[in-house]
Amino acid sequence: MNQLALGTVQFGLDYGISNSHGQVIANEVKQILTIANEHNIDTLDTAVAYGESEKVLGNNIVDKTFNIITKISVQGCSYQQICRKLNISLKYLKQKKLHAILLHNAAELLSKDAIANYKNLLKLKNRFCNKIGVSVYTPKELMQIIEQFDIDIVQIPLNVFDQRFLDQALVNKLKAKKIEIHARSVFLQGLLLMNFSQLPYFFTQELDIFKLFMRFNQQHQFTQLMSCLTFAKANSFVDKFVIGCCSAEQLLEIINTFKNAPTIDIKEFQLFSSKNATLITPSLWPSNIK
Repeated sequence: MNQLALGTVQFGLDYGISNSHGQVIANEVKQILTIANEHNIDTLDTAVAYGESEKVLGNNIVDKTFNIITKISVQGCSYQQICRKLNISLKYLKQKKLHAILLHNAAELLSKDAIANYKNLLKLKNRFCNKIGVSVYTPKELMQIIEQFDIDIVQIPLNVFDQRFLDQALVNKLKAKKIEIHARSVFLQGLLLMNFSQLPYFFTQELDIFKLFMRFNQQHQFTQLMSCLTFAKANSFVDKFVIGCCSAEQLLEIINTFKNAPTIDIKEFQLFSSKNATLITPSLWPSNIK
């Protein structure tokens, strides 16, 4: 199951529009990590901004080996300040070194301080991690960054509603530069797994696209989870899909569904592609939407 990576924001925060469990309790985290380890999910995705996530992971990954990726901010920080932040992360995670460090905000490589920020990120390589990269929100951001800077990993949003990164020229450029592609938001923060008859009012203007998706799933006899993971699997250019869960049971369901997802031409999903930023960008959703 090397194509799946485990997102851990739910371990540190009450996160996700469809999350009725709240922050995952420590005992459940331990079970989730055990299942991930048993099914060869070798990568964990976390961040300094994910509340207690790093600390919770450090307390529960004993006797298990994972490649850990964390995300940080370096804007306005000296190299010494960044190092102090990362030493805290390493202490929490109980690791000597990380697999990768990503900038959480792509704007840090697009601002007037971009060169200084990149130089600081570059200094972290080898000392704190094996790879460096950035988390992005738009193809334009990504193109600007890879034209100016050498990075090892990029994390992009990708799901049945958000297909903006399915640009062959962009994908070819990433592959030519040997940049690893990690895709997050496969379930659009859980929105794509919700009962569409119970959608929050905020999304009622977008009911047509939800209805199309529902009809597609009925025609193919797919659950919403199967549909999301079939779409993901069809994007073979992605190296890792970062998936989140709130329980061991959910993770097993995701693993088994991904294994059994059929092969479908990606063009079948084009009907659901949306350019509406307020639908496909969770940071634009109202904070009280749950």
